[in-house]
Amino acid sequence: MLPILETTRLRLRQPRTSDFESIYALGRNPNVMRYITGKTQNREEAKTDLERRIRICEEQADKGLGFWFAEEKDTGEFVGWFVLNNLDQTEEIEIGYRLLEEKWGKGYATEGSERIMEYAFKEIQLQEVVAVAIAANASSTNVMKKLGMQFIKTGRFYNVDCVYYRITDKEWLNQQ
Repeated sequence: MLPILETTRLRLRQPRTSDFESIYALGRNPNVMRYITGKTQNREEAKTDLERRIRICEEQADKGLGFWFAEEKDTGEFVGWFVLNNLDQTEEIEIGYRLLEEKWGKGYATEGSERIMEYAFKEIQLQEVVAVAIAANASSTNVMKKLGMQFIKTGRFYNVDCVYYRITDKEWLNQQ
């Protein structure tokens, strides 16, 4: 079981089957999916997506890796999800996030990601974390930069061309 992580405004917890409507709200929004797959999810695809996230948590929790669903602490409202897991077809550990459109621009992506980074480097003692995004997704790359990550290269991940950022534990600890 992954630990519950908290920030000033967020509670990050392992996903549950009861989270279906929340993940479906993410997947059916064309603006959310524009920089992910470019297409929205139907109910069956969202169900499969949630089941996959739950399975990954079960398989990876002993390593401290998986997905966290983010809720506002004050209201319990779903915000989105965060991930710390293997980057597509690599052994590298990636941080990622996907938020509801109505939660954009509130600093939640940075806030949740900072807590995940703290967990990654201080609690499970990773030596580096990477992140990828479609280059046109300026909001995501801005979060990566705020986290202190550095652009390394472009590459193809999850069947799309992406920018690739990285930060080491030493770099992260030096900026704290």
